[in-house]
Amino acid sequence: MKKIYLTLLSITSLTLSSNAFAEETASASGFTSAQTEEVKKIVGDYISQNPEVITEALQAAREKKQKEEIETMQKAVVQHKEKIFKNSRLPIAGNPKGTQSLVVFADPYCGYCRKLHEELPAIMDSNKDLKILFVDMPIMGDNSVIAVKAMIAANNQGKYVPLQKLILTSKDPMTHKKLVKKAKSLGMDPKKFEADLKSKETQDQLNQTLALAEELGIHATPVIIVNETTVAPGYVPEEELKKMIAVPVPTK
Repeated sequence: MKKIYLTLLSITSLTLSSNAFAEETASASGFTSAQTEEVKKIVGDYISQNPEVITEALQAAREKKQKEEIETMQKAVVQHKEKIFKNSRLPIAGNPKGTQSLVVFADPYCGYCRKLHEELPAIMDSNKDLKILFVDMPIMGDNSVIAVKAMIAANNQGKYVPLQKLILTSKDPMTHKKLVKKAKSLGMDPKKFEADLKSKETQDQLNQTLALAEELGIHATPVIIVNETTVAPGYVPEEELKKMIAVPVPTK
């Protein structure tokens, strides 16, 4: 019975939902057909009486997987830090010489990315030593691609932040024509803007961003890197993010 009990625990930890798995485990343990049926009945009865174990097991599995993914990303950040923190093409907000930093991987039409951007001004106001680097990666289709290319083109004329704000606060995705019009309204040279938007250099920069995201294991947005070490996937509320930034930067 001890072997049966241990088998039960093993199957329960895997949500106890597969008769095939129960049969395979029982067979590998040398159980008879009758004992196998007994294990399956015990498992079935236990799940019926305690359905929450499945939810708890799945939640534990998700948390374990997320922790492993974050650890993998953090190792990748260290490995590729020159491509991130020494990349002169990345737009900067806040204090360019700040000793504390945020790197924000975002898609301009991602809802949680927009929510995060709404809170960044307050975070910058509360911390004058904070530098923010933006890594714009389009993951939501063609509208995101053209928006990111437009922000790259705007950065070439020193107008990244104002165009970024217009794109992130727009109710609908901006067309090519509308982006050129907005660029002109912000004081940009519309011909240069349009040329940069279509240029090979802009496409190359976009490709490098997507390659970097792949190297870091980033496939969704937003993702934040705090003070060059801590990776936070998903939206992080303002107050929680402020606390993360306040953690002392490790001595290099």
